[in-house]
Amino acid sequence: MKHSLEYTIIRLMLLVRRVGAKMGGSLWLLQRILSSLLPADDIDVADEPVHLSDDDNDTDLVPLVAMLPAKKRNGSCLRDNDLSHKDDYDLEIIIPAYNVEQYIDQCLQSVINQRSKYKCLVVVINDGSTDGTRQHLANYENCPDIEIIDQKNAGLAAARNAALRHIRGRYVTFVDSDDWLLPGAVDVLMDTATQHDADIVEGCFRLFIGARFYPGYSHPFEVYDCWTGQLQGYACGKVLRAELFAHVCFPEGYLFEDTLMTLILFPRCHRIVTIPDDIYVYRFNPVGITATAGLSPRAVESLLVTIQLMEDGATSGQQTSQQTYENFLLNEVPNTFCTIYSLHSPSVNHHVFAIFCRLLRQYYEGYTTSDPHLQPLEHALLTKNYRACMLAVMTRH
Repeated sequence: MKHSLEYTIIRLMLLVRRVGAKMGGSLWLLQRILSSLLPADDIDVADEPVHLSDDDNDTDLVPLVAMLPAKKRNGSCLRDNDLSHKDDYDLEIIIPAYNVEQYIDQCLQSVINQRSKYKCLVVVINDGSTDGTRQHLANYENCPDIEIIDQKNAGLAAARNAALRHIRGRYVTFVDSDDWLLPGAVDVLMDTATQHDADIVEGCFRLFIGARFYPGYSHPFEVYDCWTGQLQGYACGKVLRAELFAHVCFPEGYLFEDTLMTLILFPRCHRIVTIPDDIYVYRFNPVGITATAGLSPRAVESLLVTIQLMEDGATSGQQTSQQTYENFLLNEVPNTFCTIYSLHSPSVNHHVFAIFCRLLRQYYEGYTTSDPHLQPLEHALLTKNYRACMLAVMTRH
C-alpha cells in the first residue's frame, strides 16, 4: 500500500514539474505539500562505500543489478589509445552507425560537403547493422579520407572506441548517424580551437522533430581556463583535443555513456571555448537510444555508469574539486532520478537515494556548496532525508 501511495505521489510531482516548467516556475509550495505526503519511514543508508565489485552482496546494488537483462561485467573507461598518428589529420570525425538506413546518407553528406580547409578523416563504424545501412555505406568506400569499420553489434560506446583505439587527428569530434552537421561547422570549430589552443570548443545546436526545426541550446562566445559547468554533457557538437583520449575511452556495456564527459573529460580541460554558432542538428528519433534509454530496466545504468566513472576517476588519480562536487549535485543526482522515475518503482528510488547518500560521503566529504539552488539537495543527502531529496529534485532550476 505504501509503495502504491508513493508511486502516485511521485507521478503527481512529475506532472506538477512539467506544468511548472511551462509556466516558468517550480510551483514549489504545491511540490512541498506533495512531498510531505511521501511515506515518512526512514530509508536505511549503509555506512560502507559503494563499489561495483560488490554487486553480489551490496544491499543497494543487488536489486538494481538484478533488473538488468543478464549479469555482465561492464567496462571501465580507462584504456590506453594510440595517438602516434594524431598529426596525420587536423580532425577525425567519428560516426557510429546502427540501423540508420534512412538517415546515414544525410549525415555523411553533411560531413563531406563541409568543404573545409582543414584535413579531415571520417571514420564510420558499422555496429552490426541488420538493415540496409551497410549497403548505403558501400557507396562511400572509395571516397578519399573516409574509413569504414565493420564490427559485430556491441553498442554505441564500443563503436566510438573502435575509432579511438588509433586516433589519427589532432582533434576529434563525434556525430551520431541520425544527426547532421550544418554548413561551415568544421571550419568555425577548428578555427576557434586553433586560435585559442583549446582543449574543447563547443558550438550550439538545433533540434529537428518531425519535419520542423526548433531552437536548441545556445551560449555566447566565451573562453575559460577550466570547466565551470558551461558545457553540454553530450559527446556531439564539439571538438576535443585528441590527448584527452590518450588513456580514456567510453565505458562499454552501459547506456548513458556520455556521462564520461562531465565526470572524466571536462574536469581535465585547461582551455574551453564556447561559440554562438549553430553547428549541429539533433534529430529527435523516437526509436533511438536517447528516446528509449529510460523506458526499460536498463534505466538503472544511469546510476551504475556514474559509479563506474567515479571509481575510474579515483583509480586514475583524478582529483575531486568544487566543480565536480557541484556537478554531482546539479546534474548527476537529479538526472539519474529523472531517468529512473520512468520505472515507476519506489523501491528503486529508495536504493538510488541510498547510493547517492553513500557516494557523497565517499567522494565529497568536507565539500559544501554556497549555491542556494543546490543546498536543499546537499542537505537532504547529508541528513539522509528522502522526502527532502525528492522535493529538491522536483524543484531544481
